[in-house]
Amino acid sequence: MALLHRRPPSVSSCRPPPPPHALGSLRAGRRAAAAAAAADGAPAPPPPPRAPSTREAPSSVNDLSYLQKNVHRHTLNDLYIAPEDRIQPIPTAHWGERRRARERAEIAEAGARLRPSPLSARQVASGLDSLEALLPGVPVGSLDLLKASEWARVAADPPRAAQAALALRSAFPRADAAAIIRRAPRLALLRDPAEVARDAAAARAVLDPTLGRDDVAAVDAAVELVPELATPRGVAVALGHLRKWHPKSDPYELIRKDPTVLVNQDESDLEADPSYGEVSSAG
Repeated sequence: MALLHRRPPSVSSCRPPPPPHALGSLRAGRRAAAAAAAADGAPAPPPPPRAPSTREAPSSVNDLSYLQKNVHRHTLNDLYIAPEDRIQPIPTAHWGERRRARERAEIAEAGARLRPSPLSARQVASGLDSLEALLPGVPVGSLDLLKASEWARVAADPPRAAQAALALRSAFPRADAAAIIRRAPRLALLRDPAEVARDAAAARAVLDPTLGRDDVAAVDAAVELVPELATPRGVAVALGHLRKWHPKSDPYELIRKDPTVLVNQDESDLEADPSYGEVSSAG
């Protein structure tokens, strides 16, 4: 009965052993030659010379030219994609141009939807070019500042936006009007120039006797860092916040020392205030 349950020999055990590998036999021959030479007292034969490598070697560890030429040598594109089918990377210098073209296309689409007077793509492009000439230092057309529909409204009347910027510059001559517009674009670009000039004069009349009693330039510096101070409502809201956050300090003295105290407060305190967001969304 034991013979019935005996396992048949495996196939692998019936196969002949594989022939020795060429490299293994070569190494065995070298070892045998070295052993025979050692037994005879003769020195071991030197290894055969290696063929010179065609690969470029760096002159030093910090050889940037070598690294720049060989950084893309071993990539998936080199392994699987033919050179004529590879997609070339976009140069970084073109990123700004591509973004500018994409943003202008969105503004042109928004201009076509304006009511009651839609704008053509040529009118939008012409208006944006005029704004770039009238407002140096302002990234005209950037969707980080305004929405596409808002830029279309501004592009419909470039002189109006330029007059508003001029009103800010006249009220605060030592401040950078472009910096004010970059920080609060809706404060100037989306409001009537007469309203901007009236609010700036009223805010200046409140800040000059207090904030600017020792240095008139302190008012312009504060408005440049906190553009909301260019309106009477913005001044009232800022003073109310400072009196709430620092009840034992003079709010004008706090603004004089560091105007950014108005924007560096805890966000939870700002959101709890009923007037949160009203000043920044003026216009």
